[in-house]
Amino acid sequence: MRSLWLPVLAGLILVTGCATDQPTAPANSTTTPFGDGPVAVSCPTPTMIRAQITALFPRPVKLAVGQAFYVVIQAALAKNNVPLAQQVMFTFLKYALFEYQRGGLIGGTSAATQANLTTLTTSLYCVVGLPAPVIPPSALGPDGAIAIVDPGSPTTTIVTATGTAGTTIPAGAAPVQTIITITRLPDTPGPLLTPLDQYPAYYQYTASPPVTFNQDVIVGVCQVPNFLPPDFARLRIAHNVPDPGPTTIEILPLASATFLNPTICNSPFSSLDRRGGVLQYVMGTFSRIVSDVLLPEAIQATSLGTCCLGGTTKNFSPFGAVDTLLNVSAVSPNPVLAPAGSAVPLAQLPSVRVLTPAGHPVQGLTVTFSIPAAGQGTITGTTQLTDVNGVATVGSWTLGSASQFDTVYATVSAPHPGSGVAGNPVTFEAQPTAVPEFNWGATGWNWRSLSTYPTVPDQTTILSQAVNSSAGYSGPDQAPFIDSGIIGGAAGGCGNTSNNASIFPVNGVVAFRRDFAMPAGATTGTVYFAMDNDFKVFVNGVDMTATVTIVSGSTGIYASGSEAGFINHDGCASQGSFSLALSGLSPVTNSVVVVALDRGGETYFDASLTPYSP
Repeated sequence: MRSLWLPVLAGLILVTGCATDQPTAPANSTTTPFGDGPVAVSCPTPTMIRAQITALFPRPVKLAVGQAFYVVIQAALAKNNVPLAQQVMFTFLKYALFEYQRGGLIGGTSAATQANLTTLTTSLYCVVGLPAPVIPPSALGPDGAIAIVDPGSPTTTIVTATGTAGTTIPAGAAPVQTIITITRLPDTPGPLLTPLDQYPAYYQYTASPPVTFNQDVIVGVCQVPNFLPPDFARLRIAHNVPDPGPTTIEILPLASATFLNPTICNSPFSSLDRRGGVLQYVMGTFSRIVSDVLLPEAIQATSLGTCCLGGTTKNFSPFGAVDTLLNVSAVSPNPVLAPAGSAVPLAQLPSVRVLTPAGHPVQGLTVTFSIPAAGQGTITGTTQLTDVNGVATVGSWTLGSASQFDTVYATVSAPHPGSGVAGNPVTFEAQPTAVPEFNWGATGWNWRSLSTYPTVPDQTTILSQAVNSSAGYSGPDQAPFIDSGIIGGAAGGCGNTSNNASIFPVNGVVAFRRDFAMPAGATTGTVYFAMDNDFKVFVNGVDMTATVTIVSGSTGIYASGSEAGFINHDGCASQGSFSLALSGLSPVTNSVVVVALDRGGETYFDASLTPYSP
């Protein structure tokens, strides 16, 4: 070591004394006689810096080398050759870091030595007119790393002593001289600005001064022992987008980081003998003061297993592993069942939830709702953000005609380039039904006369002549329920002469029948009646009269006599005075038959079926 360093430093001093470079003074500096050297305002004095060197470097050789470096820096500053002073200063720090990493400074790698090395670094930066670098204390610890690179540095690999984090910086990638530090961050909370699942270990990579590298650099990080991601193959290294104002992350393309130590997959972190691998430095620009032969090769891993990841980037910030996948699924009824042309109820609007593979809801993601080009219906509020529960819902959905299914797609935008959403897009369907299937005064009824009151057909006759007959009645009394709604007889009951309402013959016993279908999946609904006078009702051939809810205008069901089993009604007919809840209906064909009976005076019958319930 002595035979190499002393001639080199002597040569440096001679070259410095003969330098004819254009003088450049450091910022905010004042010049004093050479004995004390040029000193930047507020910087430590040469005496103080020599004392700092003495506190770090053992006698005699290493101290002599350290003091000689400082003499060269002073000589360059005396000539106002600031660039040369800075180059020599960086070379001095590379040497100091090298000796620190190999335990060659006073105190080895103790906390006191770390503090002294940081103090000397800050002092030297000051005297050559550079802003103080950022050197976190843990960068000098066993799970940290520190090195200096410059535009002339060859490819440089910097790895923590634990072998769990590091970087390879290609030759010429650094635009200026910069100190690179790597420090371990706490495992919780995760430092990455992302809703994706993130996994430790996390490391802060810093360049001081901050730089954007001219080429991609490789960054590698290992995960903590025994971590169990859902799928390691989905994991990627990511880091926060650098200042100013980082608000998201960059997911790095995969790269081989063979400088990492994959044995941590099965064992806790431990300090490794890396023979100086924390600092694989080389000499930069001025005569290559320290040769590559001084540096042993860094130990390298040949296989990273399933616990260490590498990627490429041009900037430094906190790094860690992220699971690049999110999952989206429907949380609203699917398919939706509602009348054609109607607005889908709020509780049934297309709604999705976005979760991470670990089950955490993702807030703030954009969900786009859309209708296919050949679709029908309309939607509003097509762009929504997921809420704190990871849920987003379309603003509204109005169905189209009953001729086909309506479709709405929900597509979640991935939070970052390189991430994805499983389940995209979620498809929602709706089967519109006629609106309404039948309503007050609707066409589509058939009727036939059964008898004249007080003669009332018995149940057997009613079943054979009305309930079990097809809708297309035969015979002279067959007629559709036409728009006029007037079948015959007196004027509408109590003035009920609305279009399509049936006014049937006085003292008539008439059967009204309507067939209807239910939409796919719908099995329930409610029929409402208006009647003057009495009636029975059959649904799909079953007498449902006893289950009719009497709202008004009735004294109940006749228990005996010719009208046994009929609902008694007197007074004016009123819409909705009776209701019948339906269930177990067929999606294909259903029938409702009402046997209406008039006991004299005005007559009236009408009915409606409410929209189906899903």
